[in-house]
Amino acid sequence: MNIPDKMRRFMNFFFLILLGLVTFSCTHSNSVTERCYTDVYRLDFDLSKRCENGYPWLQNPVYSNFHIPNIENEDGRKLLKFCGLEGFPIQEMNQLKVDLYQKILMPLQATKDGCVRLECKGNNLRKVALIIGGETEQEKRLFLDTLLFNPDSLWGKYSISFPSQKVSLLSIRIYAEGIPMKPATLTLSRCAISLDGKPIDDFEVRVPFPVTEEEYTTISLNVGDIGDSIFSVCPAKIIGLCESVHRSSGIQRLEANLIMEQVHHGRTKLILIERSLESSLAYNHYIHHEEVDLDTVLFYDAPNPFLLEELRMFNAGRAEEEQVSILGIDYEYEKADSHSYCGDMLFDFLVWVNTGKQSRAVNQLAELVVSGEWYQANGLFKGRKAEMLEILSGEEYECIDLVLRYAQKINKDRVGGSIARDSMMFERSRFLIEHLGYNSERIFLCGQVSHLNLASSYPNPIDVKPLGKALKDRYGGEYMCYLLSVSSGNTERYGQDFKIEDRELQLTPEGSLEYSLMERKYLSVYVPITRKLDRLLLTRWGGLFQLEQEFYPMNLYSRYNGLFFVTDTVLNTPKRNTDIMVKDINRQKYRKKIMCEILSNGKK
Repeated sequence: MNIPDKMRRFMNFFFLILLGLVTFSCTHSNSVTERCYTDVYRLDFDLSKRCENGYPWLQNPVYSNFHIPNIENEDGRKLLKFCGLEGFPIQEMNQLKVDLYQKILMPLQATKDGCVRLECKGNNLRKVALIIGGETEQEKRLFLDTLLFNPDSLWGKYSISFPSQKVSLLSIRIYAEGIPMKPATLTLSRCAISLDGKPIDDFEVRVPFPVTEEEYTTISLNVGDIGDSIFSVCPAKIIGLCESVHRSSGIQRLEANLIMEQVHHGRTKLILIERSLESSLAYNHYIHHEEVDLDTVLFYDAPNPFLLEELRMFNAGRAEEEQVSILGIDYEYEKADSHSYCGDMLFDFLVWVNTGKQSRAVNQLAELVVSGEWYQANGLFKGRKAEMLEILSGEEYECIDLVLRYAQKINKDRVGGSIARDSMMFERSRFLIEHLGYNSERIFLCGQVSHLNLASSYPNPIDVKPLGKALKDRYGGEYMCYLLSVSSGNTERYGQDFKIEDRELQLTPEGSLEYSLMERKYLSVYVPITRKLDRLLLTRWGGLFQLEQEFYPMNLYSRYNGLFFVTDTVLNTPKRNTDIMVKDINRQKYRKKIMCEILSNGKK
């Protein structure tokens, strides 16, 4: 059974947000007025109640299409239950896999010993792992312990102890695997935490202290000098611009202004973005060739539109060595049985750039990559290099060579590939920086905060070493990163009906850094991150889906070198409601049409 790549992708999105949606739909009639740890962090897995400004369990999207969330009624409670996908046409998905993640801001009172006890039951389970970790106020890991067990159909309680001294953040991960090809289930009743023998609900729920004006200084950003005065004294060659949320118009405009200022000063020739390298090739080609237009069927989801058009205007009429490039560092692991997103994106670029030229070698390469025949594609690409370079630029040839070299490794295991995402992003970043960025005084990386910061991937539920930390380890002081945050405004997010919709950002809560800056009536400002902010405080975080919570406790001093903040007043932008499923199906049909034409021409 062939499932379009985007359809598989949206299955992940759908199941990721389903838990939050179920929570919303079940809870409005029974809201919690008194805040306690159990309610704030959903430690009883009871979907019949909710706490305002609480923190739902995050689900690792890697495993979100290996089960169906459900509800089990037990003594008046609506408990969270996961069911395996028995009889599903994709064989590897016929095994229950669940990975839930929670991180708790611990009480301020000093304690010595702690215990986490999980109550659950299940059927046909191969193993369950309860993994707990402790972190300091600086988000430095103190310990990581695992308890393995195998629950049966009766309720059981499984405990693991931990030293609670100096623990500011306690992470809890619940991972479960069912027996393959059997109807497995996992039902969760409660995750009880005790400190020095007392239930955690006996302690006051910790909330980060409000950010005060005494904790930071500000530098106003002026037209014509958005960030030049900051970057001119910045010793780093590689600068990470960490988006607190994706697709915010305020952040996109700020990002474009910061980068273009350096471009016009002749300091930046290379910009790296959180897009797959293969999908970015078309947009890079577009900004280098003012005579071409993007194919709106194949390339309907362009990155930052403000930056893209500014770069296209800058490059127009300039010599090749003066032009600026924008390339992706991300990668997509395989999502369908017979083809890969990587192969599809590379196919789209090759057939588009070959339009009107009809190089047989390029068409043959396109045919091989869309079929996933990477070994043959690599041989053809290198063996007919001269013919390739008649169509491709030297830069495009280098990038495709990199894609082909890694494709055989990254397209075999969906789960492992997704977990390795940041490490693969590092490999691509390193190659592009060291092979294509030699003539750029300053290189910008644009991406989400979970990837580019220096400390932790949290709140991303995939707990890995972030790309930013890997870059810091390799380049030292040559890499610095800056948080880009916004007070309000719109952002584009995926809805449950597989459409990209304009959504308003959550209001900034009192006590957060964004609230403090907004209260001081700043339209745009820079904040150096100093030791005064070396503590956990609330700041905005968001991805591509609508989540119940957008503000999480993080240590900005451990994560960033500075903060650029804007008050986004653009609320009257045209509303967008893009049906991605329809666009993806149209693109698949278009690919098949092009493929038939290539095969037909090859027989002549």
